[in-house]
Amino acid sequence: MMGFFNHPEGRALLETVRENPDDDAPRLILSDWIEECDDPDRAEFIRIQIEAEKHRVRSPDHTRLNERAIELLRRNIRQWSNGYEIQMPPDVEVNFYGANGRYRHGIMAVKTEKTTELNHSNKLGSVLLFRRGFVDEIDLTSLQFCQLESIDIQPTGPLPILNLRLHHPHDILSETLSNFVGRLASSPMLQRFREISLVGGFGGTSEEGIRLLTKEPALLEKLAGLSLSEDHIGDQALLQILESPVVTKLRKLQIDDTGCTSAIVDILVRSKRFRGMNSLNLEGIFEDGRGIRTFAVPGLWPRLQYLHLGGCGLEDMSLKGLMRPGTFPSVELLDLAHSNIQAQSIRELLMSGALPSLRMLGIGGTPLSLDDVWALRAEFGHCIQFYFPIRGSQIDPTAEAPGPLGRLN
Repeated sequence: MMGFFNHPEGRALLETVRENPDDDAPRLILSDWIEECDDPDRAEFIRIQIEAEKHRVRSPDHTRLNERAIELLRRNIRQWSNGYEIQMPPDVEVNFYGANGRYRHGIMAVKTEKTTELNHSNKLGSVLLFRRGFVDEIDLTSLQFCQLESIDIQPTGPLPILNLRLHHPHDILSETLSNFVGRLASSPMLQRFREISLVGGFGGTSEEGIRLLTKEPALLEKLAGLSLSEDHIGDQALLQILESPVVTKLRKLQIDDTGCTSAIVDILVRSKRFRGMNSLNLEGIFEDGRGIRTFAVPGLWPRLQYLHLGGCGLEDMSLKGLMRPGTFPSVELLDLAHSNIQAQSIRELLMSGALPSLRMLGIGGTPLSLDDVWALRAEFGHCIQFYFPIRGSQIDPTAEAPGPLGRLN
């Protein structure tokens, strides 16, 4: 633990931050105390990261603040990552991401590590996300988690989130959810994290793994994210998770191409426990756009930032279900890929006021022509980017637009 937190007053201020992880005031008070302890870099870093989140992504102020934060982090990374790293030799390369607005919150530090001959990293903390002055998230594979002892993580700040990446069952060095969930639930290291996100998909999870998860309340109480992309689990197992009264922190759910139906969406809509949802990938969940109006109700999704509705059979009429003001006040990314929608309907959506925070709109695989896209960019490009998922896109994202519009991106 950093030296100044060995002081009783420093420990008390840090504990207040830990008890109020979403409140900026205790962090700012702590930054003042840190500055008095002759660590101006750390004090400035906390203040800058807090201030950066008040500004629109890619705005000049946001970019300027993040660039300064990266400068501070670059020269202090080894000290500020103490407690989260087994080791960081001087010759290890660390790359930083966040100044260009790619990441909405915080700065991602990615450590380039030596790997085994099978290309598996064997060190902790290859990816750390710094947010509001401290490490906020750690990415680990199940293999990395198993290699660590509980003493390896000694958080110096607020308890971070663990993003635990599961792998395909044919990956012999990693574990899938079905044979890993018990070990994870009983690990003392679990207490070192305030929340956990299980990142599976592509064979990393199964119906059996989800059923085993329902029997572990210690995990369900911390469950903040569940990514199941292309794992064919169906409704029954997942409903047991969502219906559990101890699941109260879930903010991210990816169930695209899982065989799930709108029955999953129905419980999300009915329960107040999911009002804090931040990210939803519902690709292919709605059939022919039915159920969109029930889902898109003002007041249900006040914090939702990322919404994927590609492959849901949306067309011009069902798209109107997304147009009620107050429905998605915080959505920054909306993916409508592979929908049978026309340019005029998209224009009406963007003019409706239902998406005041939108900055990225996915329209790959739609009937839109390049002329349609250029016209939309001319009208809305000052505040919205249009992106084109590679799969099935009918528009060449590298094509040159005429005049000042430049390159599509």
